[in-house]
Amino acid sequence: MKSFLLTIVILITAQNNLYSQASGRVELFAHLDKRHGGNNTFYSGCWGWTNPVDNREYGIIGCINGTSIIDVTNSDSVKEVAFIAGPSSGWREAKTWSHYAYVVVDASPGADSGVHIIDLSQLPDTAMLVKRFNYNRNGDNIRRSHEIFIDENGIMYLLGSQNWGNSGVIMFSLADPINPQYVGEYQPEYIHDAFARNDTLFAAAIYGTGIYIVDVHNKANPNHFATIQYPNAGTHNVWTTDDGRYLFSTDEIGQTAKTLKAWDITNLPAYSMTDEYTPNPAAIVHNVMIRGKYAYISWYTQGLVIADISDPTNITTVGTYDSYPGADGGYNGAWGIYAFESGKAIISDRQTGTYICTIAPTTPNQVLLVSPANRSLVTDSLVTFTWRASTPSVSSYWLEYSTDSAFSNSIIDSTISDTIKTIELTNQNYYWRVKAKNNDGWGPFSIIWNFHFPIVGVNETEIVENIFQLLQNYPNPFNPQTTLSFIATQNSVVTLKVFNILGEEVATLLNNKFVFKGVHTYVFDGRHLESGIYFTHLTAGTNIQIQKIVLQK
Repeated sequence: MKSFLLTIVILITAQNNLYSQASGRVELFAHLDKRHGGNNTFYSGCWGWTNPVDNREYGIIGCINGTSIIDVTNSDSVKEVAFIAGPSSGWREAKTWSHYAYVVVDASPGADSGVHIIDLSQLPDTAMLVKRFNYNRNGDNIRRSHEIFIDENGIMYLLGSQNWGNSGVIMFSLADPINPQYVGEYQPEYIHDAFARNDTLFAAAIYGTGIYIVDVHNKANPNHFATIQYPNAGTHNVWTTDDGRYLFSTDEIGQTAKTLKAWDITNLPAYSMTDEYTPNPAAIVHNVMIRGKYAYISWYTQGLVIADISDPTNITTVGTYDSYPGADGGYNGAWGIYAFESGKAIISDRQTGTYICTIAPTTPNQVLLVSPANRSLVTDSLVTFTWRASTPSVSSYWLEYSTDSAFSNSIIDSTISDTIKTIELTNQNYYWRVKAKNNDGWGPFSIIWNFHFPIVGVNETEIVENIFQLLQNYPNPFNPQTTLSFIATQNSVVTLKVFNILGEEVATLLNNKFVFKGVHTYVFDGRHLESGIYFTHLTAGTNIQIQKIVLQK
C-alpha cells in the first residue's frame, strides 16, 4: 500500500510539474486554490494590499461568487483570511485606496451590484463589507463596470460601465473613502481599462481605436490631446514607467499581434513604438503592471511573465511561471497580476488559483582567487592580490585580509573595480578573501586563502597544503546543465561523482583521474534525471567534500 501511495504522489507531482513550472529567475513562493463557485473557471482579477501597520501582504482575488482575501506574507502560511460574497460573475476586479478595497463586477445588475467597498483595517482577523456603492444620474447607473483604477490622488475611475453613456470613463473622488463623489467623466466610446498618473489618463479602447491620452486636471472638462493608433488594435490595458516617458500596452483581441508593446511618449502628442515583445507567440497577453525596471504580465496560458524594461527598445525576459495545464492559445490561464513593493508578484489563474512568485536575485558568483596562492610563501612586502572576474555584471569587489582566520581584525577595501590590488604588508601570517557586488547585492565570499612571510627557524617545505576545494555549482538550481568546479592546490588524483538523495550514483565525471594544480570545471547534464536534490562528491585519497545541487525542471 505504501508503494502504491508513493506512486500516486509521484504521478501527481510529475503531472503538476508539466505546467506549474518556473523558468529564468522566477521562483514559486506559494500557491493557493480556494474556490468559491464556478465550474470550468473559478477566478478572474486580482490585486494586492500591504498593511502599513505591520507590513503584512494580502492578495485580493476575484472569485465567481465574491472576493477572497488571502494572506501572502509568509510562504508556509498562505491562507484565506476573509471572503466577501457578491454577485455571481466571471469578471471581478479590485483596486485599493487607504485601507479599503473597491470591487467591481461585470454582471447583470442586481440588488447586490455596484462598487463593493471593503474595510481591510482589521486584517488578518477579518475584512468587512461597509458599503455597496451605487450612483445614478439621468437614468444612468454604475451597477455594472468591467474594470476599475485608482490613481495616486485618490481618484477612482470606473471603466466599461454598461449602464452609463458610451461605457467610457467615470471619475469619483475618494476624499471620503466610503462616500465617493462624482467629479467627471470621459465618454468617447467603450473603454475597457485605463491607467492614470499626474492627472493624465491613458484609456484603452479595445475595439480598434487604440489608446486615448487625456488631460484630466479638470475632471469636469477632460481634454483629449493625443491618440496612439496602430492597425487592428485590440488594446486591453496600459501602464506607464515611473518616469512617465514610456507607455506599455497589451492587445487581447483583434488582428494585431497579442504582444506587449512599448511606446515612447516623451514628446506627446508625438509617439513611437520602441519595441514589441512576447515570450510565446502562441499565447495571448492580458494585463501588465509596471514596477521599477520590471513589467509584470499575466499572459493567459503562458502564466506569469516578468520582463526587464530598463531598455524599452530591447525588452528581455526575466522569467516565467507556467500556471495553466492546458494547451497554449485562448483565454484560459493567468488573468490578473499584482506586484508588491517587496518583490512578490501574484497572478490569478482562472482555472488553478493564486500563485505568488518572486524574482531570484542575480548577485555575482563566488570569486575564484588566483594569487598569492593558498599556503604560499611571500618574500616581497608589496603583495599583489589577484582573482578571476566574477559574473554577472560586477560593479565592485570587496577585498578583506587579516592576521587571523576569523577576520576579527580585518582590513577591508570594498571599492575595488578591477581584479587586482597591491598592498604593502608587514612580515606576518595573513588570511584573505574576496567577494563581488552588483545591483542585486553582494555575492558569496571566495574560499579563504592563507599566505605567510618567512618565519625564522621553520622549514617552509614542511608546510602541508590542503589538497582541494569543491565549489558550489552554478547555476543552482539548474535545468538541465550546470557547471561543477573545484580547486586543486597541488597535483592530485581525484574522483568526481554525482549521487541522488537515496545515495545512488547517477553520474561519474572523474574516476581516479590525475589533475594538475589549479581550477577545474566540468559540465554536468541532468536532462536524463528527474527534478530533485543531488549531491556532488569530490574525493582525493581518504578526503572527501560534498555539495548539494538542485535540478529543477
